[in-house]
Amino acid sequence: MKGHSGKVIFSVASALLLLVVAYIFWSPDAIADLYGKYQVLGELWADRKRFRDLMLSYGDLAPVIFIVFQITQVVISFIPGEAV
Repeated sequence: MKGHSGKVIFSVASALLLLVVAYIFWSPDAIADLYGKYQVLGELWADRKRFRDLMLSYGDLAPVIFIVFQITQVVISFIPGEAV
């Protein structure tokens, strides 16, 4: 049973990678779009007041969203951590 779940994970990861590559080749401005989205995300994480306002906008879910941001920051290591 353990080998079967590994194959499923590999298949899903391969499919996601294929979709990303197809998106990049399909859209001529895909890399610029992705870079622009990363810039906005980086600015959000670097600006303490803006990040705090975003967290407070989630109300009671703010602690959960903050934890998701923290996990994302650990998994994707190039996300700046100054504000968080």
